[in-house]
This record gives sequence, structure tokens and C-alpha cells, in this order.
Amino acid sequence: CMNYALSKKKAKELLTAKLSHFMGVTPEEATDEQYYKAIALIVRDMMSEGRAAFSEEAAKAGLKMVPYRGGFFTSVPCSDPDGVSRELEKKNIFVVPFAKGVRVSVASVAEDKCRVIPAAIKEVLDKMEA
Repeated sequence: CMNYALSKKKAKELLTAKLSHFMGVTPEEATDEQYYKAIALIVRDMMSEGRAAFSEEAAKAGLKMVPYRGGFFTSVPCSDPDGVSRELEKKNIFVVPFAKGVRVSVASVAEDKCRVIPAAIKEVLDKMEA
């Protein structure tokens, strides 16, 4: 599930802006389909912000990751995916271990969390590979 916090006030502002900018209507004039499209745009933007934050913070932390080409997940190569997964679980960070690394769901995590996860992964990798 997606883990985003959005106040009613902020949601209303975003919805009004998307309806106005992309559909040229006010909330009172909007059809159900226009509401649906506006909400989809808001969710897409929120997911995009999280992915960008993760990539930015990964670069700052020196965390190597498989080149990200979009989508819901990114992968971080490591020699002990199961061990890395167990250590990250202790920090309430949940990844999926694979043969040559771990998969991180950048789409299901809010931007503020995406900013701290890369450093936590890097810390675990450095500790395990020391």
C-alpha cells in the first residue's frame, strides 16, 4: 500500500489545481472522469517525487543501485541480500531479497521516507561488508 500523508486542505488544493490546469474546469464543474484523471495526476506526481528523492539521496550517500528506468521498484546490488533484508527490517525498512541484491519499492513510500532509506541501506551494506 502507498504510504503518503496528505491533509484534506492540501488534497483540495492539488485537486483544484489539476482540474483547472489540465481540464480547464472548477471542482464544481468537473465530471467524475475529470476527477479521476486529476487524482491520477496527483498520485503520479507524488510517486515521481519519491523516486526522484530516493535517487538523489542514493547519489549523496554513495549507494550503488541498478540504473533506474521508471516503474515502481529500484534494485540495490549486494553480496548478501537475505542478510541485508534482515538488517533493514530491524530499522523498519522492508526490501525484497533477490539473487544479486535487494529490491526497494520507491513507489509505495512517501518522499520524506525515500530521503532517508538510501543512507540506511548504505549503512547496512558498509557494516556487513566491513
